[in-house]
Amino acid sequence: MSIRQETEPDDRTQPGGQPDTLPARRAARLLSKVTLDLTPIRSSRDYRVFWIAQVASLTGSQMTVVALAAQAFLLRHNSLDVGIVSAAQLVSLVFGAFAGGHLGDRVNRRTMLVTLQIAQGLCMVALALGVGLSGTTGLAFLVGLSTALALCTAMDEPVRDALVPSLLRDRDLEAGQVLNQTLFQITSLAGPLVGGVVLSLWNVRAVYIVDALTFAVAAVGYYLIRTGREKNPAGAGPSGPALRGLWSGVRFFLRHPLIQAIAVIDLFAMVFGMPRALFPQLVTDHDTWPSGSLGLLFTAPALGALLAGATGGWIGRVRRQGLGVMVSVGVWGLAIAATGLVLNSLWAVLLLLLVAGAADAVSAVLRVTMMQRHTPVLLRSRVNALFLLFVVGGPRLGDIEAGAVAHWGLRLSIVSGGLLCLTGVVITAVVWPGFAHYRRRELATDKNLREEP
Repeated sequence: MSIRQETEPDDRTQPGGQPDTLPARRAARLLSKVTLDLTPIRSSRDYRVFWIAQVASLTGSQMTVVALAAQAFLLRHNSLDVGIVSAAQLVSLVFGAFAGGHLGDRVNRRTMLVTLQIAQGLCMVALALGVGLSGTTGLAFLVGLSTALALCTAMDEPVRDALVPSLLRDRDLEAGQVLNQTLFQITSLAGPLVGGVVLSLWNVRAVYIVDALTFAVAAVGYYLIRTGREKNPAGAGPSGPALRGLWSGVRFFLRHPLIQAIAVIDLFAMVFGMPRALFPQLVTDHDTWPSGSLGLLFTAPALGALLAGATGGWIGRVRRQGLGVMVSVGVWGLAIAATGLVLNSLWAVLLLLLVAGAADAVSAVLRVTMMQRHTPVLLRSRVNALFLLFVVGGPRLGDIEAGAVAHWGLRLSIVSGGLLCLTGVVITAVVWPGFAHYRRRELATDKNLREEP
């Protein structure tokens, strides 16, 4: 007589006898909320091509930063020449930002990007051909071409930023900005590293040749973008004198309360936040720190930003974006202030700079997304150019401020800078009390930003 043994149903099986995948689905859902959201790359063919083109262009540009510094020093074995080449680019960056913003709202942005990649590639070819020059002649040649290169770079950035909303659905805009921020941090880390390797294996000319090839790849990539082949809305953009067109962007900037709030809080963070000018003195004052400490100090914020981007799937789901910006800048300021209190510990300083960089990345994604969403397409390049001035000029002003205050001590300079960042958050909350309550689907008006909800 056979006996059939009855078994208890397994809690981990579904009615059909299949294993219950609910825990796995929950884990996957949780993971998707924190990992990098690749939806823009998967869903938009044009954004995918655009992103790949940026990988090539930005990596090559960061490689050239290393090559320019090396060539400038080798001309006369004088570090001052490196500073001269760097300082000469500042005027081009300012002028180029305004020129790029104005032209980007007048002509087809895709065509303009292709043209700028070709121009930068030609600069690389010229630099490669001029490597043999030396002395004062070589320095003048290097200053001239690096200035032209900086001009093209500054014109390129506001146009690239203005094109992004045209390539993505509105709901994917935050994820796209996270990807852009992550890409920038990756290339900022990888570009100099690759440039240093090429420089050590071959020479400066090889770096310039590789960069010329990356600009060629970028030009082809931008050309393959389908969006914007028709006459750009920019074609209906500002007419008349260039200064009048630029003033249109400034006027929008001054009249739009959301843009004002973003600018003020960003200015405080950029000017007072990063004590990078103090890093060499900090390393000099701690001669027991290991070699390479200076590089670690400069790398830590970028690494923090990269980690924030890699785990930034949640940023696109932040609803109260104004509050998100204020909290991020607050964390940035607190981390910098705390850095000034632990200057005797390299690893504590690096950890706090890592946190500061991550907070800055979150703030940048939210700020740029809010600005893009509320800026009319006809003004987008010019408004982006104005914000580029904050990004370029703010840290340089901060270097002066930090260096001046450091006369009374490194600790005072760093701590006061962090606290002044917090002051910027307070000022924003007082002048624009509605900013903290801004939600990403709202239209930011003067009334709902300047009044309590």
